Amino acid sequence: MPPKPETKLQGKIRKALTEHGGGDLYIFKMHGGPHSPTGVPDLIMCYRGVFVGMEVKMPARAAKVTEVQAYHLNSIRRAGGYSAVVTNPEEGVAILKKLDETLGGRDGPPREEAA
Repeated sequence: MPPKPETKLQGKIRKALTEHGGGDLYIFKMHGGPHSPTGVPDLIMCYRGVFVGMEVKMPARAAKVTEVQAYHLNSIRRAGGYSAVVTNPEEGVAILKKLDETLGGRDGPPREEAA
């Protein structure tokens, strides 16, 4: 069975984010299932020390965020992270670029290396 259109879109967005973020990005896809929480954003990441959650929607469904999805997106913002609904790779990368500007460019503050 071929992947659903939204699944294909998630893959494209994840690829673009990974290409932009390189070693400054940790990203994973939340897979829904009977033992996973509902409404958690599709893509969870840490970019240059900032928590980011992105809910992926097909362009025609961008405004159709469920109540529980909106709760999680707003909770991330209230906690100091970034969250958004994205409908294409360019929107996702634009969020990382905005973070680059906020954090002082790609060279930004130094990060501690893992021991």
